[in-house]
Amino acid sequence: AYNTSTKKIQMYSVSTPSSVQVSTIDTLINFNGRNYITLTNLSITGSNSLAFNTYNTSHNIIDGCDISFHGIDAISGYTPYFTLQNSNISYINNNGLNPNEGVNNTITDNVFSYIGSVAGMGQSGDLQYFGIQYPGSNSIVQRNTLHDVGYIGIRFSGTASNITDNYI
Repeated sequence: AYNTSTKKIQMYSVSTPSSVQVSTIDTLINFNGRNYITLTNLSITGSNSLAFNTYNTSHNIIDGCDISFHGIDAISGYTPYFTLQNSNISYINNNGLNPNEGVNNTITDNVFSYIGSVAGMGQSGDLQYFGIQYPGSNSIVQRNTLHDVGYIGIRFSGTASNITDNYI
């Protein structure tokens, strides 16, 4: 229970609680306006909102990362020429990946699991609880595994995209 006067959270346990983790940051990595960044083999865990804000960026790569336990979306923002590969995206309350119709994106060999899988924990309205949303024109979405996604595994728009060999 939250005590408004002391601004502390109280919890009951029959023994001393251990390994309690609480998120205090809304967005862990903000690419906003930054281009040509590569992140490899990182564990990005526990934000209130986003793991990655990718608005107004291009040519960024996320490779071999574990992205888990985020309050809203794992990766969100208009981003052309974005690559997400060999990564695990799990336990996300709303959407796994939303590059907002950025063009020429590559999304390959990833595992999306438990995305928007708890009713009421994501955002309200349309376009919520998706594994991969709007990869954009001229994009490649291949060899991804999506399971326990709350609504739609892959939603695409645009033209000339290659969406093949995904397991949903």
